[in-house]
Order: sequence, then structure tokens, then C-alpha cells
Amino acid sequence: MAAVPLIERFQKNPRGKKGPDRILPPDYLREKKRREAVRRLALEAAKMDDEFGRIFPNPENSRRMEILNSGREIDRQTVGDAGVNAITRRTYEGTPPLTAYVKPQSGESGFRYDAASDSVIQIKRHWNKKTHRLITTEQTYAKGGSGDPVEEQIVNAFRVRSQNFATLKQNIADYYGLAPDEIELNGTEFTPRYGVDRGKTLIREYTASRLDRIFNLGVVPLTALRAENEVHTDPKTGEQTTILENIELVSVQEAAPGKALDAATYREILAQGPKHPGAKSFMRIACLDYLMKSLDRHNENILYDPATQQFSAIDNGLSMGLSQKGVGNQPGELDPLRSIPLSVVLKHANWKLDPEAMASLKQFHDKTLAYLQRREELLRNTQKRAGKPLSVELIGQEIDEEIEREQGGQEFKYLTKLFRMQYGHEKVAQRECLEFIIRLRKLLQTGRPPDISEGWQGGEILPVGVYWPDAA
Repeated sequence: MAAVPLIERFQKNPRGKKGPDRILPPDYLREKKRREAVRRLALEAAKMDDEFGRIFPNPENSRRMEILNSGREIDRQTVGDAGVNAITRRTYEGTPPLTAYVKPQSGESGFRYDAASDSVIQIKRHWNKKTHRLITTEQTYAKGGSGDPVEEQIVNAFRVRSQNFATLKQNIADYYGLAPDEIELNGTEFTPRYGVDRGKTLIREYTASRLDRIFNLGVVPLTALRAENEVHTDPKTGEQTTILENIELVSVQEAAPGKALDAATYREILAQGPKHPGAKSFMRIACLDYLMKSLDRHNENILYDPATQQFSAIDNGLSMGLSQKGVGNQPGELDPLRSIPLSVVLKHANWKLDPEAMASLKQFHDKTLAYLQRREELLRNTQKRAGKPLSVELIGQEIDEEIEREQGGQEFKYLTKLFRMQYGHEKVAQRECLEFIIRLRKLLQTGRPPDISEGWQGGEILPVGVYWPDAA
């Protein structure tokens, strides 16, 4: 049964006594706009999936992606708190059944600084099935003057962040060559990282999965990005009826085997380095964390399965943050990298990325370089025929059509589209895409992430003890 738009049902039954027909939120237009945005992003992700399947064909991946996007759900368990880390563990019909973890966009906590009370307020959201609307609640997270050193540190950080937001946004805009109002960054509600806006982490989950598949690393579980509907299941017949469409944007990540990295395993791989049984996948995660500027790879976001001797990287939403203007024309990272694998492999100078992964990374790099060189060649030829300099924008379509006939640059163009969806602005996407290729080239030069303390690329890295004291 197809869902009937909320406004139409209200108009037909404005005084209804049962069900969602009687619900018309006071902020209906804002809610309608929110759900339209969910639908647009879901459609864009579906198009990206189709394009990905054509450029990087893999029948097995395509089969599992179809299940993650539209599979019939046969079981559901809540494993996270609504409005904090709202995650459900779901099983979808298949042979064998596929298990995945589903995160709603509303499930991300936001934080704001309240000057009147000198407090940090935590903002939670969750979908209420009884009222059929998104509910927002607030509570004090940390209070200034409490005497607790941790609370004082949190409050001070958010106070400074709030008071200096205009300057921060200007520095970001300067780096990308934009006006401050073109930078999509909320100045009143923050995530725990400066350069990642609330509501954008699910797209980064999706990006991380695609990067993993582009490079054939196999360390990030397959992840879909789709719209969630509110569905009623008849307890007697099991028949499902869609009540409202596009209520949430969700990431659906295939379950990975293993358990969170514990202190004992951490110490083992720290001591053994490339000799550890799981060293191959651990190094792959470290390289991916470097490439996508991971900001949250603590021990809970690394799984290890002793049976397969494989590490997996989950929860990739806090990555690929914005940059700001640094020294000269080089970026100053807003957030220091947080990555246990990256911090570990940098302690072993002889630890290299495996040949298979290196070959895959190099193939992408070489295809990208050939594509960019071909664009430059076509631009020069066109300008020569015209007898005067022409902008890339003016002849860009002609160049793209020529390259498309030559079937070149598909991989890099897909990466650019992926970044465009993630960052929401053409200039930001282009700049970040080129910075990504620079990091890729640095990695290929030595077969391992560079010592990021020596250069500007990738920013600083926090020591393990900052975010995992028990293992330090």
C-alpha cells in the first residue's frame, strides 16, 4: 500500500480521531522540506550506486547492495539509545540472511553552548511513531563552574568554538576561495569535530565504503545510503503498510565479524607490527584513515576477528573534515587525526602496504593522472584553434564529451561526484578531491602513510592515550 502524503490526508480528514491523519505539525512546511531533502539525497545515492556498478562491476557487491537498499526485513533489534547513538541491528531476507546496522540521520547528537548558563547542551532527536514526527529534546551535558575538570574542559572548548565561529568560518572560506555564507557549517549546533557538520556523517559513512571498494581494500563493511519509511506491521498477518515516506535518511552498514579492539590485542599488534597475523588489514585501515582524514578511529571503531585474522573499520562518519587557511596556500587541519591503526603503523618503519593493495591504489592514481593530462592537452589544443585563451568552463562540456568518447576518467569523475555529494559545494569538492589525490601520491611514494608530523598533509595525530587511556 502506497503512502498518502500527510497534507492530503489531513485535508481529507481534518478532524480525524485515529492514526496519523489527524496530525499536522505546526512546523509542517519545515518538516516537508526536511523530508524532501531526505528523498533527494536517497535518489542521488541510488544514482551513484548505479554508476558505481557500471564503473567498478562486482556482481556479489551489487547483490548485497540491493539487499541493503531494499531487502525485506525479517528481524530488528535496538542496540543504541535514541537521540544519542540510535542504531538498530536488522536482518534481511536472503541466502544466507544479511545482517546490517542502521543509523538514522536524526540519531546523531548535536551540542551547543549556552552563554546564559555557561553550559554545553546536548541536543537529541528521534522519530516518534505515536505522533509521527521528529521529536527534539535538550539536556545539560556539561556545566561551567561545576568543579569537575573534564566538564570544565568541555565547556571551555565549546565556549571558544561558539565565540570564534565567525573567524573560523572565514578561515575556511579563505582556504576554498569562497564567501563565508557559502560554507555549509552550522554555527549554533556542533558535532564533536570542528570540520564535520551535524547531519553529514551518514554521507561520510557512505563515502568511506565506496573508497574501500574503489581500492579493493576490503576493510570497510559495505554501506548503503537510503531513505527510511515509517512502516506498520500487522501483528496477526505480518502485512506491512507504509504510513509515511522519507522520514529519515539512514546509513545501512553490513555487519562485520569480530569484536571491538581490546587492550590485549592492541598491545600485541603494537609490539609485533607487520608480523601480527592481522597486519595486512590493519595497515590497509591505517592507509585509508590517512587518505580520508579519519577523526574517530578509536578502539570501538575497529573490529578484530581472530578466526579470519581480519580487522574491520566501522563508524566512519567523523572523517573527511573541512580545512582552513594555513601557512601560505597550504591547509591547516581543523581537527587532528584520531586513528589507532595510523598511530601504530607509524611506529614501525619497515611496515608496508601489501602489493595487491598498492597495485590497486596505483591503478586508480595512474588513470586519474592520465585523465587530467588528457584534459590539459585538449584544453591547449582548443585554445590554439581559437587563437586566444579560453576558460575551462567555456569549453568544459566539449572536453568532457571528447574524453567520454575515449572512455577516460570515469573513476576520477565518480570520485568528484562522491565528494560533491558529501561537501555540498563544487569548489570544496574539487579542492578536497585534489588534496585526496596528493595524499594518495604521498602514500604510493613510500608504500605507507607518511610521517604526518613532518608535513601539512593530514594534520596532526593524537596519541592513543588521549582517547583510550587503558591501552596507553
